Amino acid sequence: MHSFIQLFSGVVDLVYLPVQQYREDGRIVRGLQRGANSFTHSTAVSLLQLTTKLFSSIQCVAEVTYDLVSPSQHRRSSPSFQHPADLREGLVNAYQVVTNDISSRASSIQHAAVYNHSTKGITSAVGGVLREIPPTLLLPFITFPKVITQLSNGAQNHLKPSTLKEREEKYRSS
Repeated sequence: MHSFIQLFSGVVDLVYLPVQQYREDGRIVRGLQRGANSFTHSTAVSLLQLTTKLFSSIQCVAEVTYDLVSPSQHRRSSPSFQHPADLREGLVNAYQVVTNDISSRASSIQHAAVYNHSTKGITSAVGGVLREIPPTLLLPFITFPKVITQLSNGAQNHLKPSTLKEREEKYRSS
């Protein structure tokens, strides 16, 4: 809801700031610059917040589906990342998400093949690998939203550094 209010306030600033500047000192061009700057900034931040929320929801649904189709009983554990301070940290975190998820999935497939081969032979190893196909097909639907979330959090914190400070204070006090 806050994102929509922020988006609306940017649209209001696009119209109101030029009028206000014209009333103050007659410089309408300066008011247009201020209004456009405010509109661009608030629109970008609110769209990044909405994008983060959307992709977090997609990730949640994909992880539940992954847990339903995964043949192994152990839950996937993914390392949690700090909120990136800027876009560069968001890119680094996104890269780490991709490499961790791919190596984890490869390890699961290898474990299924080795374990099933050692207990029941080559036929069971092939079956174990085939059982790992559905979770492997879901991996992009889990990884991609994580990547987008890291990138959008980094861009959001880059555009509005006070957001990161607010998050840190929020979790520090609880």
